[in-house]
Amino acid sequence: MSSGISDRNTSKRRREEYGADEDATESDIPSKPPTSDFESDSTLWFEDGNVIMVADSVGFRLYRGVLSARSTVFQNLFQIPQPTDGETYEGCPVIRLQDTAEDLRHLLRAFMGYTNFPDPARPTFKEVVALARLSHKYDVEDLQKASEAQLKSMFPTRYEDWESMKLSLSLEDAIQAINLAHLTNTPSILPLAMYRCCKFPLESIPHIPPDKANTAALSSSDRERCFKLQGWLKYQKYRSRLKLYNSNLPPTSCESDNHSPCTYVLQSILKKLIASSSDLPQPYALLETQTGHELPGMKHLCKACRSIMDQRERAEIRSLWRQIPLALDMNLPEWC
Repeated sequence: MSSGISDRNTSKRRREEYGADEDATESDIPSKPPTSDFESDSTLWFEDGNVIMVADSVGFRLYRGVLSARSTVFQNLFQIPQPTDGETYEGCPVIRLQDTAEDLRHLLRAFMGYTNFPDPARPTFKEVVALARLSHKYDVEDLQKASEAQLKSMFPTRYEDWESMKLSLSLEDAIQAINLAHLTNTPSILPLAMYRCCKFPLESIPHIPPDKANTAALSSSDRERCFKLQGWLKYQKYRSRLKLYNSNLPPTSCESDNHSPCTYVLQSILKKLIASSSDLPQPYALLETQTGHELPGMKHLCKACRSIMDQRERAEIRSLWRQIPLALDMNLPEWC
């Protein structure tokens, strides 16, 4: 008697495990786990999980309750009755997503507590981008706020914060930042994101219709704004250099004999600058201090005069910083 009950319970468990119908016979149930076209993630695969998310041929086996608690989109998704012929793996429903595996991994790690975003360590730009985009897509309010705050810290509105920042971004990173500014309604990050774009050849950036999603391309209007900013940067770089090297050095501070060597250096640089106005090194790098490295001859200034020139350059950059939003026809009261 007990043996018959045990056999029936075993058959029931096997039917549930492989998603078989209640009236399926033992021969209808596979003897081995079903094959799949995805590989299980090395970390986010729990044997007792009850749902599998697949992205880029990578499977993440997790818990519906956890996903539902963090995301209203997932919560609503799990409330929809699944078709009887829906895809399953080892008894778990399989949900295929259009996200990249890397982006989804960042989101799910945050869900499962592997990443206490944004602490304890400063997150990478790719992690911030992934969480900003997917928290918006899947309606994860706490991660939306945290990732947007991180984006703002990476594209600050205060010059002092920019000056102390050590963040290296590729052209693709800058493009993603521009698109995220629109997605998350954080226009304050646009000036610096577009500034970073301007340091690359803009002709190579593909453009997209405004109603299409593409993180590696810009809308036509954003491309036009970048071209406009690039032209403004080149003009302001040349104008600021003329102003900088056409200024007098105070004789009382100069450490050279009779003050003439330092004065001659500035005059020589100014002549070269005027003669090569179309060949200015790094014409779009307006916000980086480069005195003593960019133009020949600066190393021949005495230490005191070089210090004065450095101070003047920083003051000029600070003045130009305040004008960048205006060059983009943007009104940002928080920009200072």
